[in-house]
Amino acid sequence: MATQKLSLLLLIVLVAALWLPATSASGPAAAEPAAGPPVGKCALGGCALEGNSDAGKLAELSFAGNATISNGDMLNMWLPDTSASGSTVEEPAAGPPISECATGAFSTEEDFIAHTEPLPYPGNAYVSDGDMLSLAGKVCMRNADLTTAWFGGPVGPDLGLDALDILDIEKPIIAFSTEVDDPKLRFTSGDLLFTPGWAIPNIALVKPFNINWDIGLDGVQFIGKIEYILNFVSSLSDYPRDKFLQDPGLLQTLLNQNKIDIWFTIEGTAAIGSHGQVLDGDLLSAATGTIVVSQAALLPANVPAGLPVRGVDFGLDGVMTPRDPDLALQALRFSTEILYNGETSFTDGDILLLGDGVVTTNSALIQSFHPAADFLGLDALSRGVVPPPPPNAPNIQKLCGAHRSVGEFDGGLSPIDGGGTGLYQGPYGGSDNFNGPVNDPALHDPRGQPCGSYVPVDGFVPHDGSVDSFRVAYRPYPDPYSSTGTYPGIRTKWKLSVWNGTYCTTNNSQLSLETDADGWMDASDWFAAKAGDPPYQGCTNTLLMAVWDTNNNQLWGWNPPNKDGHYILWLEWIDTAGTKHREPVEHHLQLDNTWPSIAPYPHGLQVYVNNPDGSRGTQILGCGSETSGATQFQIWGRFYDAYYSRFSVGITGGGPPTTSASFGTYKWWMPSVSTINQRGTTPTGTTVHLRNVDFSTTLGTSFTRCCYDLNLTVWEATIRHYFDTVSVSPYNYFSTQQNITFGAGP
Repeated sequence: MATQKLSLLLLIVLVAALWLPATSASGPAAAEPAAGPPVGKCALGGCALEGNSDAGKLAELSFAGNATISNGDMLNMWLPDTSASGSTVEEPAAGPPISECATGAFSTEEDFIAHTEPLPYPGNAYVSDGDMLSLAGKVCMRNADLTTAWFGGPVGPDLGLDALDILDIEKPIIAFSTEVDDPKLRFTSGDLLFTPGWAIPNIALVKPFNINWDIGLDGVQFIGKIEYILNFVSSLSDYPRDKFLQDPGLLQTLLNQNKIDIWFTIEGTAAIGSHGQVLDGDLLSAATGTIVVSQAALLPANVPAGLPVRGVDFGLDGVMTPRDPDLALQALRFSTEILYNGETSFTDGDILLLGDGVVTTNSALIQSFHPAADFLGLDALSRGVVPPPPPNAPNIQKLCGAHRSVGEFDGGLSPIDGGGTGLYQGPYGGSDNFNGPVNDPALHDPRGQPCGSYVPVDGFVPHDGSVDSFRVAYRPYPDPYSSTGTYPGIRTKWKLSVWNGTYCTTNNSQLSLETDADGWMDASDWFAAKAGDPPYQGCTNTLLMAVWDTNNNQLWGWNPPNKDGHYILWLEWIDTAGTKHREPVEHHLQLDNTWPSIAPYPHGLQVYVNNPDGSRGTQILGCGSETSGATQFQIWGRFYDAYYSRFSVGITGGGPPTTSASFGTYKWWMPSVSTINQRGTTPTGTTVHLRNVDFSTTLGTSFTRCCYDLNLTVWEATIRHYFDTVSVSPYNYFSTQQNITFGAGP
């Protein structure tokens, strides 16, 4: 074996020497870099050396002025023609066949030689781990094609290919990242690059997670309407990379303005914010700064995925999914960084389905290239631009409102018996339920929000006759899962629209559709009522999967045992053969149906004179009892709520007596008020100093000697909805108030 290796080495050196430039006694002459790689010399066959090669050092074989052969370089072996008719070298294509990747693309973790006819674009059997490959065995773009905007031509250094998302085939516009940094330091391997030559630095992607360093980029997937995504990408011409470096928060602003998101993965682990940590195996949202899918939720429950509870971070390398956020989680495909041999086995080259295991093996993925090996790994992954097929398995997609995806809840997309708080952490939080995404992170409760009252649940059921009935089942956390059909289901009753001879109406309608006592809904009746099919006379109805009366508002006794409990929800269905099924994932949900409480008078709200030295002075008990001339006061209070959000103080009175002023809103996570926490005033059970009020400054000329009304309003964080058995609509957040009167005057 040693003799064969030596002979091969001498052969390479000898052949290379035949076309090396002349050298002087003092060393090799400087050769002009070739205009492009000498791929024609390898058209009849080639080899790539593995490991470090002394042959490269001995022969100083040169391409583009580089005298070293790496394990990714291909050496021409000048093999003779052995075919009967002779072999011809194919003419290079006019351009990369990008359209071959319209249905999806990937890159491998290893370089290889393709054994295909014709040879891969541009007539070269050597395939790099930086090339973009089609699912049908074509090289759609070479690495140099992806980076040509930075290197000015078809020949550039191969920097590898890590993240990948094909946005537009025609132009083309492709988002990607490299394995190594730009030699000229114009971008790093953690930056998100675009083929027109734009770059978003890594620090802008991870800014919402309070990560202030380049932590790398592994996978990327744009989410949202493609026209919005392309508008965002085209706007990047106005935002050079340096602008994002100066203002990393700019990216989050632009994403929210364009109503899109970038899901991505990182190459390291960081302890950040309220999450405690993010892993390189978590799927992250650049727009919301939240974990879309945790490492534990990606893989089946029998795989020890997730730190610290389950024990292993398998990493997250490539990701691809539909851009529609309603379908994205259901159809998410991905690859890991390391393999696993167990009850559910997979390699780091397989394509996996969320929570379910292998859907495409690495050998099946690469077989069209006919490589000499049956495993080459998987690095970049993109679904392409062809519209994906609709999901075919029933699943829950929305909780607690039409805009709130299950993946935006902590534990909202969890493996069976997985963990989570069940609190909403997505963009539709903040100050109210109505005004769309809240773009300012300061408005978001970092702990997350529970749901209460009526909780809408919606998702996907195939309308192909394959489902006989379905239901949303639930159990209290942390009870372990037993078997399908053994738990209670959410019961819902819908009042249906009827034809009154002129139009469809629910007024005085006696027509209804209801689940059975175990929460099962007949699928055919549900679809018919939604579409207005017979016997519903064309009267359509907006029906969800279920609406959970968590507070027993309807007095039907369909509420859960604990109105403030932590529950796990999942979808079950029965097919036409009578077999019961369930989702492979679960959805945690924290309930809260108890309003904030303010301690009874006089403990809940108190007013004191603020002494000149800042100490607490005399308490003012009622109108007329104040010290004349006092203008500055201290406001004290006591309140509690398991999921308290914020408080405000308001004053009415003066001249005219309807003059009013408000002070707040003070959120528990704001450092300006140290006497409140996420459950109200602290220490719990004590009346504490909330704030000072200067009447002369606040009321100006309206400040007269008068009796004033002081109001304390305490809001909860809970997301609630209204349901009249016809439609579901959001409430404003509930609040509790207490008023007292006191006198003041200049």
